[in-house]
Amino acid sequence: MSSLNHGVLCPHRFFLAKVARVPQDDFRLDGPVFDTRDRGTALHHAFELALKHRDWSPEKLAAAGVAKVGAQGIEASLLREELERSVVLLRERERDTAGELKPWSQGLEFNFRDDKAVEIGPEDCRFRLGGEVDRLDRTAEEGGLASILDYKRSESSSDSYFKRARDGHDLQLPLYARAMEELLGVSVVGFEWVAGLTRSRRVIHDERATALFEGRRETRPLSTEPTPAFRARIDTAEATAAEVVRRARAGDHARAPVEKGVCADCYWKDVCRPDVTWLEKQIPPPPGEDAAAPAAGGDA
Repeated sequence: MSSLNHGVLCPHRFFLAKVARVPQDDFRLDGPVFDTRDRGTALHHAFELALKHRDWSPEKLAAAGVAKVGAQGIEASLLREELERSVVLLRERERDTAGELKPWSQGLEFNFRDDKAVEIGPEDCRFRLGGEVDRLDRTAEEGGLASILDYKRSESSSDSYFKRARDGHDLQLPLYARAMEELLGVSVVGFEWVAGLTRSRRVIHDERATALFEGRRETRPLSTEPTPAFRARIDTAEATAAEVVRRARAGDHARAPVEKGVCADCYWKDVCRPDVTWLEKQIPPPPGEDAAAPAAGGDA
């Protein structure tokens, strides 16, 4: 799933990640580090266990998260403290936002890769979609309503992914929605980006499910969309993913970041070695904004 997002952000990133299969860490020049991906993995694991084992103590859950990523020494100690606080906060938040949408036990770190992958896309560009859903909350009835949650460590990270999804640059949760509807027969009515370390949750939801989400609001306003617009978001994500696949199959892997900052955040920039200044000048302005006018006396 992350590979398709690479393709939306930059075709060359998709090529390096999915076609050339360049491992993310093979070209590090500063040695191994314990980075945010390790912390995110530990947080996801601790949260999964916290929802499955309500009787486990925060200390036990934090130890399991630390063991998951093999942290050692001072890093393990700091990570353990962070996870203990996060688990306590998670349980308080679950109590405060309890409602008809409840965590589905089988939908915690739900893996639909390999033989569980879903075939989607238009007839001329079918492709298999696989991934792992952090969490699926659903109503009790068969074929009911559902929301897909994506855990992030910080408020800034949840904000960033929410904005990218809102602007069509992150396909993950809309594509997960398509897959879950195919596999489970539910109707997905919400996407949630939940910060693990603080009370912050960004939400895009279908207006027909407003009553379900009002009680899940935390510090940020909800983004409510008319049902046709919400459904179009899922359809557009599928069409955009198909275009990424179509371009890759055609051998198109141009260096073409879709927005500023893409190169700076890329794990493969040491391989790509982009001319960031030049590339960012090629990015079209956002809708409604005109490109900067040429300086006086410059070329038209």
